Amino acid sequence: MTRGSSLSDPKVIERINRDFVPLEFNVTRGFPEQFPGLKLWEKAYERKFKSLLGFTTTVILSPDGQRPLGTAGMGYKWQFDSSASYRPDKYLLFLDQSLARFQSARAIENDPRLGAEEKQKKLALHRADTERAIDESAKEAKLFVDE
Repeated sequence: MTRGSSLSDPKVIERINRDFVPLEFNVTRGFPEQFPGLKLWEKAYERKFKSLLGFTTTVILSPDGQRPLGTAGMGYKWQFDSSASYRPDKYLLFLDQSLARFQSARAIENDPRLGAEEKQKKLALHRADTERAIDESAKEAKLFVDE
């Protein structure tokens, strides 16, 4: 669904090519083990979507694949007017927010003024804020909860 709308937009394509490393997975053959940041989506797939035809979404992971930085949601047809999957302006905002989360985490990690303990505390708060943002993005699709 996204491929025929937001992912076909020239501005979105340019931003992805400039700031991200796009990968596509067919999860019917399993989720890639080298990307543990996809565990929430793997659980949602196993719980809700495996018996269906699957699902499509965009997830931004940290460069090491360890943690998610953002999700565009599901892009159901009934969300045509509101989903980032169909609205390039919203998709660009999602990309911007995900990149900003990465940059702010990197700034904490590289701040020479912070001791190890303070860095860990700040990173834990940052991860909690990121998880809340992801939960909010997924809430409308009820992606991580049972119906």
